[in-house]
Amino acid sequence: MIYENIQGWFNYEDLFDMMIDRFDEAVFVEIGAWKGKSAAYMGERIKDTGKNIKYYVIDHFKGNRDSDLHKNDEDIINKTLYKTFLKNIDPLIDYINVIKCSSNHGCIMFNNRSIDFLFIDGTHTYRAVKKDIKLWLPKVKKIIAGHDYYLTGVNRAVNELIPNHKVIGDSWYAEN
Repeated sequence: MIYENIQGWFNYEDLFDMMIDRFDEAVFVEIGAWKGKSAAYMGERIKDTGKNIKYYVIDHFKGNRDSDLHKNDEDIINKTLYKTFLKNIDPLIDYINVIKCSSNHGCIMFNNRSIDFLFIDGTHTYRAVKKDIKLWLPKVKKIIAGHDYYLTGVNRAVNELIPNHKVIGDSWYAEN
């Protein structure tokens, strides 16, 4: 599988598989892309199943200024993160709709209750996760989810705003 050769953090195959199994026709949105590991996984699964799932990935491709992991990355230093992402997902570009912008701006592009599955994996601070949930929740028709639930900021924001969530591995999700 293509995703296995892409640098990044991706351990939520079970959640993505659960969403692919659940829907035959849907709109999926993922906030945060890094170098495309999770996007490649989702793109491959959509391709393999032949389902009519429109999958959007939203990222500004500047990395997280507060993360030492990002600051010291060659693609951040050289400002080539977007180029690397596109190269990594190239074989799956027909299944992945890339929107290069901030989460705030990407949100404007979707109507309320138009997203079947939203996955939040952008900046992991309390403030950023809370903002993403508040911005995007009205856009979600079925399921809102996100990664890194074990991080204090993520956990706090999710617990405050989505009290009925469930946890699967490092991720959280809830029916809207």
